[in-house]
Amino acid sequence: MTREMQPTTPRRPWFGGDHFEQLVALLMTLVLIQTAVVTYWFTLADDSNGDAGRDAQIYAIQGLGRRAAGNIQSSYAQTGAYQRWVEMNTLAKLADQKGDTATALRYRALRDRVAQLSPALQPPYFNPDAQSEPNISAFEADTYLVESVALYERFANQSNLKQVWFDRAGAFTVHLTLLAVTLFLFGLASTAKSRVRWVFIAVGLALASVTLVWMVSVQFQPVSGLPEEAIKAYARGWGLAYQDKQSQAIAAYDEALQIAPTYAHALRERAYAHFDLDESADAAADLERARAAGEKSGEVAGNLAWAYYLLGRFDDAIALNRVALKIAPDEMWIQFDLGSSLLAAGQVSAAQAQYVNSMNQAARAVAAARATGKEPPSSLWWAIDASAVDLDALIQCLSNQKCKGAPPFQSIASDDPVKRAADDLRVRMKELAVALEYTGKPPAGSVSAVIEPLKFTQEPLTNAIDLGAIEYADTFTSTEEAITISFDYAGLKDGQLIVVKVYVNGEEDPHLRVVHEWSTSDMGVSGKGAYLPISAGGLPLSAGAYRIEMFVDSRLAQQGSFTVEE
Repeated sequence: MTREMQPTTPRRPWFGGDHFEQLVALLMTLVLIQTAVVTYWFTLADDSNGDAGRDAQIYAIQGLGRRAAGNIQSSYAQTGAYQRWVEMNTLAKLADQKGDTATALRYRALRDRVAQLSPALQPPYFNPDAQSEPNISAFEADTYLVESVALYERFANQSNLKQVWFDRAGAFTVHLTLLAVTLFLFGLASTAKSRVRWVFIAVGLALASVTLVWMVSVQFQPVSGLPEEAIKAYARGWGLAYQDKQSQAIAAYDEALQIAPTYAHALRERAYAHFDLDESADAAADLERARAAGEKSGEVAGNLAWAYYLLGRFDDAIALNRVALKIAPDEMWIQFDLGSSLLAAGQVSAAQAQYVNSMNQAARAVAAARATGKEPPSSLWWAIDASAVDLDALIQCLSNQKCKGAPPFQSIASDDPVKRAADDLRVRMKELAVALEYTGKPPAGSVSAVIEPLKFTQEPLTNAIDLGAIEYADTFTSTEEAITISFDYAGLKDGQLIVVKVYVNGEEDPHLRVVHEWSTSDMGVSGKGAYLPISAGGLPLSAGAYRIEMFVDSRLAQQGSFTVEE
């Protein structure tokens, strides 16, 4: 048989025939296996997302319930049980003074029964022999605040985990979509009759490979929440800080951070505890770490800017205040803090402009709230008052280098324009606070009355008393007798509003505030020895340094000070 006559088996090319079809089938099988794996991982992520969401809801409901119940307990302890206790105890003392021992015993028996109605009136929160009132902050911390804070942290932790699992499930959904496209490309390759089918194969292989790497990286990226022990330590620290036990609170936050070094809430709260201990450098370090750990709120940025201000890092403070205002433009305290930093840096004109803009914004906020029949948020009043206190501290630092609550003396642009501007702005801030509170509008006009320097006495004053016989002083012993302000005056008119603010150790005590509408029928247009008593409702004034500020029609008319000693 010749060569030409021998039977031959034709070869099938790779561009067609069974070999190519087998290759496509193999690739599609591998992609289907990959799809099955992704589907399984998606199911796990979706289930974990649902579990975290349910846990977060449970913790939120438990936290709200615990806080509500605790608030009721605390409110009853302060406004119900304790007031009844004081009433029975007072009646027992009055009976003793009258020599009625039997009645006194009955009142004390009732008093002791009242004390059983609330744990706040029992040890360790109340010992009548050593305390004048129960330690409500410790009672609140122990009975519900620490627990509710821990529940909130668990809620936040589960919410974060839910977001992580949600994002992971979303990524797997994208992977499934890409794998579906890959299968479609392989299907096209199996039906095409030209070399273009290899383009479909190449693109499909690229998609499958990229998806494989992506899905593995997503699946094996660790998902970890806060350890329970870290949350417990944080909540314990929060409760200690609530009781003004800042050093112990810092130790508890340290414990939380040893377990979870990037625990942003613990870093933030430890910073605030350092603030209370005047440890600005430590506060700044913790707030920097908190921001690096994800705390991007305007509050944290603003407080870090304040720490920089106290450290004399004015450029950093100014820059970060502006960052904070982009996040929270309506936070008035950040607006005023920016003004303080500009002023301390010697940028007087910029500081004055910032304060004016901020005061106008505050006035608009009050007007808008009052127009809708609502009250402005308490944070607005706090921001105005705190800014005036900060300016006081700056003036004090420039005057005598006592710089508590102010930057280091050496860092301040300590020329006269800064001091004059600070004093002017301080008065304007105080007048703004009074005017907005009592009129809803910024102060207008100038002081229309003359108030002579304030004098103080514990002797009861009346119109008939011989003013020349009164003994005035600036130092008193803490007693139950009221301290009376006496002053000479001129130009007061009927209906003018007089507001007297009383500051104790630098902070206003709103219970001692005096609001009086002037009447010339009582005192006359001008005269000597007008008087206004300062009373704590029958209780002795606490020991401390007192500063009195008298406002007439929202304008600061006179100031004075006295001291109450133990």
